[in-house]
Amino acid sequence: MNHSSPKNRDRLAAPSLAQAGWHPVGLFGIAAGLIGALLIVSQITQGASSGTVEVGAPAAPSAQARLEAQGAGLQERLSRFPAISERAAQIAAIGALADELGLTIESGEYRNAESPMPGELAMIAVRLPLHGSPEGIRGFVAGLQREAPWLAIDHLSIERDGGRWRAEVRGRLFLRDAA
Repeated sequence: MNHSSPKNRDRLAAPSLAQAGWHPVGLFGIAAGLIGALLIVSQITQGASSGTVEVGAPAAPSAQARLEAQGAGLQERLSRFPAISERAAQIAAIGALADELGLTIESGEYRNAESPMPGELAMIAVRLPLHGSPEGIRGFVAGLQREAPWLAIDHLSIERDGGRWRAEVRGRLFLRDAA
């Protein structure tokens, strides 16, 4: 075999792209990507020099507009909570629900607590020790979720106490603060 012919020398000196680990389709993909990037850059620079840049998506709202929209949404959600002036009525409704289900509240505790949103929401820590039937306790918890969704139940314990059942419900009652 003669290695001195010009055709063989070129083959020995420069290995093919496939031998170097490059697939021809990969090279075409890279070339197409580079051409696409150049077209995008040329469109942006052309738009910037004319004073307008047109991109497929509409311009994002300003930070002020986003804050105003979030504030309006927050105010709408806060308006769903009962006002702090309805505190006594909300507590009475909890007691009425227990009575309706044949439960006894030994000595409920309702105390003001630090709110996560002072000036917007008031938070009242609630502790309700109950006595009654398992069905009544189950109905009470379901009734709280249905009738007072602004009461977040943090803790529920149930135990048998002789022939009756004892439960303790602890949670946070959120009311709209008028301050």
